[in-house]
Amino acid sequence: MLNDLWVYNKATNEWAWVSGSSDKGALGSYGTMGEEDCANVPGAREAAVSWIDRANNLWLFGGVGKDSQVSEGFVIRMNDLWRYNPVTKKWTWVSGSDVGGQIGVYDVSNGDLVPGCREESISWIDNAGKLWLSGGFGQASTYSPIGGLLNDLWTFDNETKTWDWVSGSDEISNPDDTIIVGVYGTRRIPDEDNVPGAREGAIPWIDSLGSLWLFGGYGFDGDGAYGYLNDLWLFGFSKCEFDVDCDDGLFCNGEESCASGACLAGTNPCGGDTPVCDEAGDICVTGCVDDSDCRDAYKCQNGICVPRCRVSIKYKQLISAKLLKDKKATFKIITGSFGDVDLGPDLQILGIKTNTKKGLVNVKALVPAGLAPQIIPVWVGDCYGEIVIQ
Repeated sequence: MLNDLWVYNKATNEWAWVSGSSDKGALGSYGTMGEEDCANVPGAREAAVSWIDRANNLWLFGGVGKDSQVSEGFVIRMNDLWRYNPVTKKWTWVSGSDVGGQIGVYDVSNGDLVPGCREESISWIDNAGKLWLSGGFGQASTYSPIGGLLNDLWTFDNETKTWDWVSGSDEISNPDDTIIVGVYGTRRIPDEDNVPGAREGAIPWIDSLGSLWLFGGYGFDGDGAYGYLNDLWLFGFSKCEFDVDCDDGLFCNGEESCASGACLAGTNPCGGDTPVCDEAGDICVTGCVDDSDCRDAYKCQNGICVPRCRVSIKYKQLISAKLLKDKKATFKIITGSFGDVDLGPDLQILGIKTNTKKGLVNVKALVPAGLAPQIIPVWVGDCYGEIVIQ
C-alpha cells in the first residue's frame, strides 16, 4: 500500500511527486489535530474516500492500511479525516483517531460524534461545502472483530469541525448475524422511514439541486438478500419552502417542486402531439417532415426540428458558487455563419469582435453574481450553441 500524492500538469504533460513516501507501507504521521505541519502525512492505505472543496483543498477519510502504529505486515481500518492544502502543500489531521479499529460514536452522551473506521464507503460534497459520508465496511457503535456492512449517513461541517449522524443504523450488518435491510417504501415517493440497506462500493453523485444520489453496490436488499444491487436512491436534503426555491432554470427538466421541505425533480413537459423538448426555445415541438414544418433558424433532421447550424464556444469554466460578484468573461465562438449575437437575458454583452476569415466571434460579457447553475442558449445569426454555468 502507498501514501504518495502526485499532481499532473496538463500543460506540460508531466507528473510531480508532491507528498508521502516513495516506499510502500508507510505509517501515518499525525502531528497535532487541527494544525498544518510539513511532517504531517496520512499512512499508506486503499479504499478510502475523498472530496475536493470549493477552496480546492483535498479531503481524505478512512480506508484500510497504516495508522500511526500498526505493526509491519498488518493493516487496519481507519476513521481519520485529513485535509491537504495545495497552496501550502501541507496536510492537516482534522478528525478521527490516529489509531485504527475505532468504533463510531452515535450518541453525544458518549462523546463527540464521529463515524467508525471503514473502507469502501461513499462520499459527496454539497453546495454548502459540507462533506457527506455513507456506508462501507467497518465498525459501527459496537466493536466487532470482523466488522460488517454499514448504511449510516454522516455529514461533516468544516466550519464547526463536527460530525453529525443523519440517517441509517448504528449497527453493522452481516449475513450470519444482524441484517440491516433497505426500507424502500413507494418508488419515487420521499418518506422519512426510507433508507438504503447496508452496502459497500456504491456509486454516488450530487445533482444541480444539491440532492445526493446513490446507485447499487454490494450489500443487502429489502428482503435481506445479500449480493450485488442495482437500486437507485435520492436523498433530497435541500431545504425549501416554495416550488420556486427548487427551480433549476431548465425548461426540459419540467417544474421542480417542494415537498416536505425537500426539492423534487420535475418531469419532461413534452408529450402527445408535441413530444420534442426545445430547450433553446423553451417550447415543446412536433415532429417534422421537411424544413417548412420548423420555425425560423431551424431545419428538419431525422423527424425533429433542430438549429440550422451549431457554434462551438470556448471559455473558462464558470462555477455558480464562485460567482460572489459580477464577473467579466470572454467567449470565443467558432462559427461558419455570422449575424446578431444573442446571449439571452442573463448575460450582458460588453463588446463583440468578429474575424470572418477565421470564423471567430469574440464576445465580452458580464456574468452576474448569484447566477444559478444552468445552460444558457447562444445564437449567432441562425447558429446555436450553449454556455454551461455549473
